[in-house]
Amino acid sequence: MARDRLPLVAVTLLAITAGLIFLIFLEGGPDLLDAGRGPGVAEEATQPLETGGPRRRSELRPVLESPATEATDPDLPPDDPIEYPAEALFSGDARATFEIRDAHDRPLPAEIELRAWLHRLESGTRIHEGVRVDQERKTLHCVGEVGSGLEPGRYALRYQAGPYGGGWKDFELGRGQLLSECLRVATWSRVIKLRFVDRDGRPIPRLAVAPSYSASDLRVPDRKLPDGPGLLLREPPGYVETDNIFIGGGGSGGSFGARRGSRAWATQDGCWFLRVVAGGEGKLHVSLSAGRDGCGPIDVSGAFLEPDWDDHLVVLDPTETQRSRLARFTLANAEDPGNQSVLDLRTKSAREPDPLDFGTETPVGWSRVVFRGPEIPHLALDVHEPDFGSSVSHFERRYRDRAEQEVEGVWYSDIAVGRDLDLAWSWDDGALLRTTTRKRGRSELPASGQLQEIEDRFGHLPFAVRLGSLGPTLDAWARGLTLDWADEERYRPGPRRALRDDDGFRIETAVPLDENGRPLFRARLELTLSGDARWSRRSAAIAWTAAMSEAARRGLVELEPELSGLALRALDEEGRALPWVEASLMEASSLPVALRVRSILAEGGVDVSLETGFLVDDLDRIALSALRVGSDISGLERHVGEKLWQALGDDAARLHVGHNGAWYDPWRKMRGDDRGYIIDLGERLVPGRRYVLWLWSRSRDVNRPDRMLVFTAREGVTDLGLVRLPRWPGP
Repeated sequence: MARDRLPLVAVTLLAITAGLIFLIFLEGGPDLLDAGRGPGVAEEATQPLETGGPRRRSELRPVLESPATEATDPDLPPDDPIEYPAEALFSGDARATFEIRDAHDRPLPAEIELRAWLHRLESGTRIHEGVRVDQERKTLHCVGEVGSGLEPGRYALRYQAGPYGGGWKDFELGRGQLLSECLRVATWSRVIKLRFVDRDGRPIPRLAVAPSYSASDLRVPDRKLPDGPGLLLREPPGYVETDNIFIGGGGSGGSFGARRGSRAWATQDGCWFLRVVAGGEGKLHVSLSAGRDGCGPIDVSGAFLEPDWDDHLVVLDPTETQRSRLARFTLANAEDPGNQSVLDLRTKSAREPDPLDFGTETPVGWSRVVFRGPEIPHLALDVHEPDFGSSVSHFERRYRDRAEQEVEGVWYSDIAVGRDLDLAWSWDDGALLRTTTRKRGRSELPASGQLQEIEDRFGHLPFAVRLGSLGPTLDAWARGLTLDWADEERYRPGPRRALRDDDGFRIETAVPLDENGRPLFRARLELTLSGDARWSRRSAAIAWTAAMSEAARRGLVELEPELSGLALRALDEEGRALPWVEASLMEASSLPVALRVRSILAEGGVDVSLETGFLVDDLDRIALSALRVGSDISGLERHVGEKLWQALGDDAARLHVGHNGAWYDPWRKMRGDDRGYIIDLGERLVPGRRYVLWLWSRSRDVNRPDRMLVFTAREGVTDLGLVRLPRWPGP
């Protein structure tokens, strides 16, 4: 009879066990297990935003596999459904363009440096966005960090046009919206005329020193906006953060007028023209001598608004010695007497100098060295002295025009003469092309004011590199692709980046050829993917193969990198991108003990405060010893603290806290970028194994995450697609 009851007893015990496990899940609160896994209650954060992407901790993380923390699949919630809505996964493509003009609706002078800063206003805080400056057209293009567009939302643009001032422009963009406006500064460009005559009213044909005008930047008041919430999740025990990011900037003044010098300066029938900033603060200076010119120095500071400056008379009485002296001097401005070029705002545009036209402006004691190389886009030249390894000078590239695709294949630099110089050089296009070092035998540089040409032609194979599909979320996130050598011993001036277009990623590059016409590759290729935000993630190194060499000969190499990691995008209920999302990943087998520890910490009022001297090596030794022996983990108690040790109750919970310093796993933390993407291509997930991802967006309480996701890892990148979270409210 008792034997007949055994099946019934077994069934009863299984039912009780299942009920207990279900109660364990409920200890974390209903917000973690309902369909929406809704938001928690959070206090407002006042810490500044710490920029940076997900930090790699996997190599430092001690291994801790305890049978006490294992759970079988039937005990866990089912995997969350995954959504891949194409439009929602892609970031916004809104754009705004602003042309900056002066107060009289005229273009700003070409030599004025236009600067701009763009902020996305998010929940009362700001996120720095990318703005491109067209200095030639004095136009600001608000298109994001890599030019792919902006997220829908409100923006504040600060612009500074040097001494002409600037201002703030607030605007709002919808998804895909294109905005174009003209903005005007409070000052304007005015040309004043100085008329130099003698006492008889005759024009003064030449001046010893050219008049000049200078103005400082007219500053734009700053706005005090907080940078967003501080980081919520703690660091693991014994972990020291070493990442540092510095972002700086500076200002500059403006100066308008002809250059000073020891030569004579020709007027235009006695007139000299200067462009000034009307309405701003500037200073006019004319260096005159009472004994030589019959008039002392002229120094005028002000806004130059008076009508008199349209034709301001300056009476001089130069001596005969001064007249005859200036008549013998060479004219410094024979092509532009009186500085008339300022009458046309466009004449001050930057012009690429002709390296072969040495002219009379060459400094005494200098000669020009000209390199002629192949006409390859993005090609750079590195010249140095082999004995010292230091750069000789900065060699500038000559273009047919300012479009980079129109290359001339000529580099030039001015180098001091009077010494023997042994040159060494190499060529680099910032991607795959890197030549071996070439040397020239020691020889004396040519005399002052002369040219020396060095021609270096080498075999090269031009081709393009294209990347295939990366999956729904990575395809939507990735906007930039960088190629570089995966060889740390080789000096590189910096890898080159390609932006995405309708044909995917594409980098135009070339490789040097050996004497048999075969491509020279001495290292693997390394690809780096980056999104719209400033943070980038390294993907993988790829060994160059013979098949890739053959593809390069045909002009196109298509790469399919083997990536691994995790990818998802967080949006709010209205479909807007969520910045400042934090996440913590753990294996699903650790979920029951993690929930139990979380409940103890939340309801028992006990905090985790491990001692400062607690090191990762100590934890590794204690944890592994406990697993091997299966008994004594008392060495961990002094690090956890007596109160928490007693509250945890069992060894599984104590090991979990000692290992993580929290109920979640701080060794596998992630943080989303400012467009809601959480991309970690360094996280190693085991295919087929189940994981739990905790997410915080609105919540500022570590014990109340906004959502829990359960998923099964896949081969390569595990793409979780779109995740909905509550929005951080801000102040």
